[in-house]
Amino acid sequence: MSRLRALPFSARLTSALLVSLCVALATPHAIGQQLLIATSSSIPPFVIAEDRGIVIDIMREALAPAGYTPSFLFAPNRRVSHELEQGSVDGVYNLPFGSIDGVHYSAPVIEYLNVAVTLASADIQLDSLQRLRGLRVAAFQNAPAFLGEEFGALVRSHNGYQEVANQRSQLSLLFKGDTDVIILERRIFEYFLEQRRLAGADIQPVTFHTLFPPAARYAAFREQHIREQFNAGLARLRESGRYQEIIHRYLPERPGSAKLRTPPAP
Repeated sequence: MSRLRALPFSARLTSALLVSLCVALATPHAIGQQLLIATSSSIPPFVIAEDRGIVIDIMREALAPAGYTPSFLFAPNRRVSHELEQGSVDGVYNLPFGSIDGVHYSAPVIEYLNVAVTLASADIQLDSLQRLRGLRVAAFQNAPAFLGEEFGALVRSHNGYQEVANQRSQLSLLFKGDTDVIILERRIFEYFLEQRRLAGADIQPVTFHTLFPPAARYAAFREQHIREQFNAGLARLRESGRYQEIIHRYLPERPGSAKLRTPPAP
């Protein structure tokens, strides 16, 4: 862990503000107007604490045409919201729409695609959440808060359910046969799968089960005109194909490694 990340949050915030100010004063015409954006702590591949990731790159490139150069402050979700409410930052990322009053929400920056993942060799059929009963399930930390009341009610009485703080370890549990199902965001799975592939670790074909609806995540800004400029830049990224290029930079397409199963319509 770097020295900066080891400092108390207030010290890291002060450091980030001072760095942004010094850089802006040193080269005002080269970098444009500085913005400080708070975001969740590392959630690869969307946000990686080394100042990169799918969302970091999307936000940086969406703001650039309007002359903004964002710096990013990484913090727990609750603190991210607090800093925006207190006016300590210009914007934030990773909020559900409407979770803070009096700020200006962007168009969706990205959709989280939470899925259930099983080994293809196990041939597990999951056409509803209720089919999870009787299976060993490993989900991401605090999953019931994000995956709906039906899921929360199910796991409260599920003896084979566990939550994992380190999502990288979910893949190890699945590939070692220590769980039947893992539940996580699909591209987080794909990111860690690629890391395993590069490290020469065990890789097996899997099946994705789409049991959950997509969940949009937004940026929010204190100033309405910045929101409008960001939305315009985001739209240009999508129209030009650059948006998908950014995603593919972190998640190279490798067809044939997984199957997709979608529950039948009711």
